[in-house]
Amino acid sequence: MNYIDKIEGNLYSFYHLAAGQANLRFCREDHFSWVRNPDGAWPNYVFNIDMELLTSKPFIDQLAGRIKQKELPPVIVNRLPENADLYYQLAQKNGLREIFNWTGMALDRSGYRPGTERKTDLRIEKVSGRDQVITWMDIVNSALFNSKSLSPGIAVAMAGIEGMELYTGYETDMPVCTALSFNRDGVAGLYMIATLPDYRGKGYGSRITLAAIENCFASGAGTIILHASAMGESLYRRLGFSEYCKFGILWMVGKEFR
Repeated sequence: MNYIDKIEGNLYSFYHLAAGQANLRFCREDHFSWVRNPDGAWPNYVFNIDMELLTSKPFIDQLAGRIKQKELPPVIVNRLPENADLYYQLAQKNGLREIFNWTGMALDRSGYRPGTERKTDLRIEKVSGRDQVITWMDIVNSALFNSKSLSPGIAVAMAGIEGMELYTGYETDMPVCTALSFNRDGVAGLYMIATLPDYRGKGYGSRITLAAIENCFASGAGTIILHASAMGESLYRRLGFSEYCKFGILWMVGKEFR
């Protein structure tokens, strides 16, 4: 399995298992999959689209039409094709707008560079119990989504998935940052890495990322992957992650399509 397959496979398995654990509506169609969460925006996505179809006008027109009819969720999360400009042109003509861009990155144990990050007094705990899950979820929604995108039902459900660990970082007794790791088939994905705005710039994001990485390697992962935002990419490069692909996140413009 190459790094791109690992980066894509872990992400799509994450969505699939989270949907199943939370009893959300999940469908795997011939050329893509989708999940519907009626109580929140995450994960309310179309994903795992066949790459060769992303630059097909009839396919994109049909996909966008189904989104407008509310047959499909309003957000597309997918690796970008080689001709990303054409994909974006076709999407934009149908009212789909890029709202985020992620860099798919991977790290093997041999490339890990933990000594590059400064120490902090952050206390990191693995999340257990509903109250701790809700605290973790509130940080994610406030710091990462700026909304109530992640609902309590799915947050609690995720904490029960085998191979999934939730982490909360505390400044003294104040919960200030989060991370999530998902270890499957020797590949561990890092997700929901977030720090409350008032506590940024103190190295907390670095420390909780390091804790998650070390836990994943200790649990038997051979490769760690993540999908970096522009804000976090420089940190992950310092830790030894390398770039392998790009993801585009598209949203159908208009509240009527949600």
